[in-house]
Amino acid sequence: MKQRSLKKAVLLGSALSLAALAGHSMASDDAAPKVDPAAQAFAEASAAAEAEIKKAGSTGFEWRDTAKFLEDADKIAKEGDIGKAMKLVAKAKQQAELAQKQAADQANPTWHF
Repeated sequence: MKQRSLKKAVLLGSALSLAALAGHSMASDDAAPKVDPAAQAFAEASAAAEAEIKKAGSTGFEWRDTAKFLEDADKIAKEGDIGKAMKLVAKAKQQAELAQKQAADQANPTWHF
């Protein structure tokens, strides 16, 4: 249940970022270089996911495939499929956040007999 709400929050944040960037690019000066809002949103989401992965790694609980999802997302984004890349970035970020939660939950294990 928490995974769904976390996934919805990540996707909602990505959508809001895209909307904000689209509005900002419309209001910008025509002389400014054109930046693809989807690519900009992907870069921001990727940076956020990378930061979460580093936090998870510092706890010693980074999951095996998390960094691979981010690498795959970068490759797919370079091929031009930003939508699929955003899904992989969201998955990588979610796994990194869950790894941090796992580290916190298992920080002081107790024995129950």
